[in-house]
Amino acid sequence: MSSRAPRSTREHLIFKALCVLDDAIDSCSPIPVKPNVGLRLALALLFVFSDGDRQMFDEFWRTVIADDRALIRDDKGDARTSYARTYLTAICHDVGMPLSVDLMIESRRARGLETYATERRRFDQVLASRQERPDTPPDQVQTHDPI
Repeated sequence: MSSRAPRSTREHLIFKALCVLDDAIDSCSPIPVKPNVGLRLALALLFVFSDGDRQMFDEFWRTVIADDRALIRDDKGDARTSYARTYLTAICHDVGMPLSVDLMIESRRARGLETYATERRRFDQVLASRQERPDTPPDQVQTHDPI
């Protein structure tokens, strides 16, 4: 059982929609996301729960689907994700669920992705196995997360 308090239906819907946006951000670099009904639905749902300012929702949409030529590129080529994450922060604030480290961890966990804690456990396991078998090349050390 989870130790977290149960969410209201409203909070649950907002959280799921934010997970969709977070997934779009992860998917939009190096190429834009293809426009899809799931992303449209998530943005529409979040807009319904917002204070009514549509600009950040439109900007998020344009950013994640934009052609590369439409964006100012930075040295790393990750301007799209930076802009999208900025709009996500504003959207989160607008729907009453401010973006935080805990929210991002929960989003990653809900989407079946690794969090810092699981990556850290795997790193610790690799270090421990290397100490037990110092002559084993790193690529032969098991790094599967048991959880």
